[in-house]
Amino acid sequence: YTEPQRPYQSCTIVLSDAVPRIDAPDFGPPPSAWNDIPYPDDWRTRTGNESGTVFYGRALRALKAVHYDGENAWGRLVAPPLEELAGERPGRSWATAPALLDGVLLGCDLFAAHLLGTRQFPHAIERLELGRLPRDGENCLSRTIFRGRDDRHLVFEFWLFGDDGTVLAHSSGCRFVDQRPVAGCDTAG
Repeated sequence: YTEPQRPYQSCTIVLSDAVPRIDAPDFGPPPSAWNDIPYPDDWRTRTGNESGTVFYGRALRALKAVHYDGENAWGRLVAPPLEELAGERPGRSWATAPALLDGVLLGCDLFAAHLLGTRQFPHAIERLELGRLPRDGENCLSRTIFRGRDDRHLVFEFWLFGDDGTVLAHSSGCRFVDQRPVAGCDTAG
């Protein structure tokens, strides 16, 4: 199943000499009760959807625990060293923390599975704002709000906070495609 005319990616990038300040609503204090993420060491031992729709290797296991609160969720994350994912690549000129952002996306996946009983994959992000990079080992929090459904898409908004309360990233229009079959849709070809 392909969409040959669908653009793979389009974006507008706004660059600055200073790290932007990203505002966030006051969500109040984080919860005290959390559900740990049980990452399996071997993809063949996975059962259910407790650790997400796909298998996560060690370098991508930034999400440590979640807490669900109606149509909102919290995530507890730890920023891994960027070199853990980059391997032997030279330099440290990163603009994003990919494992940490992937952890927030995993949180959206688990939240949708909890809230709606679905399996889904990330499909598009309408807007992504980036603040400062996290420090290696920094304890971070994510706050995710389920904004609803749009056809086969589940739509979320999320904020990623550093341990000092600054917003490291904010995304609106984060869309996941629901993997359940749709009547009349042939996905075999």
